[in-house]
Amino acid sequence: MKVRRLSYEVETRSVGRLRVAMPAFALVQGYGDIPRTARTEAVYRLIHDGVSVDDLDLALGSVPRVRERRELTRHIDAALQGAESWLEEESLFTVFNTREFGRFMRQHVIRSAHGRYRLDMYDPVTRTAVELDGAAWHGAPDQRARDLQRDADLAAMGIQTVRLTYRDIVERPQWCRQVVREVLTRRSQR
Repeated sequence: MKVRRLSYEVETRSVGRLRVAMPAFALVQGYGDIPRTARTEAVYRLIHDGVSVDDLDLALGSVPRVRERRELTRHIDAALQGAESWLEEESLFTVFNTREFGRFMRQHVIRSAHGRYRLDMYDPVTRTAVELDGAAWHGAPDQRARDLQRDADLAAMGIQTVRLTYRDIVERPQWCRQVVREVLTRRSQR
């Protein structure tokens, strides 16, 4: 497809003899054409592949008309707050969305003698990590073994890990809140 004229600037680069839109602009312009079931994954895949959330936000702000703008804005807002997947986005907006969970740091990096770990949610006051385990990243036996080793390394540093599954977040959000609330309360009494 060749575009002859736009009413706004689009950042481009050369690929061979063609001028193509940068990935952030391409996603924003084509977002409404992506099948609904694949939109969230498209956003987080692009971020995972190295496009910054700020670039996506800038592209969204510079394009005057975007189909499904509200939905895309929600994904970008979640990513700006640290979400890196649909599950993390869901937990941010519907499960751990109250003030009592406001002190959690998302995607916090902890270094140990055995490696570097990114924690989905981390409370520095009680030294509690909450990990959101989707089947894609935590379902295989070798992945489960890595998670257990990681939890042991974090425990050696005094960090307790609470693991919540996709089903927990989607089907039992109140239970998730209650479990995390109880862990925070008990650990703050120490």
